[in-house]
Amino acid sequence: AFQSVCAFLNCKGGTVLIGVTNEGKIVGQEITDQIKQSIANDVSKLEPPEDVDIHYVPLDQSNLFVIVLKVKAGSHKPYV
Repeated sequence: AFQSVCAFLNCKGGTVLIGVTNEGKIVGQEITDQIKQSIANDVSKLEPPEDVDIHYVPLDQSNLFVIVLKVKAGSHKPYV
């Protein structure tokens, strides 16, 4: 997911959906403290540092979510 985030920072921005297959099927992702910590850790590894908007969209009647990572085009390219 964060390879895509980095690519979006280096281009025109974009949205990464975690919990959706490449074919567009919504499968969801269980959210734990470890998952949130892992995402925060990956964001902190971006060089140069950049903001990533993170949203957790609940799926109906389950403990599953779609994680939405919104990225604007970076202003200090290149990003790694």
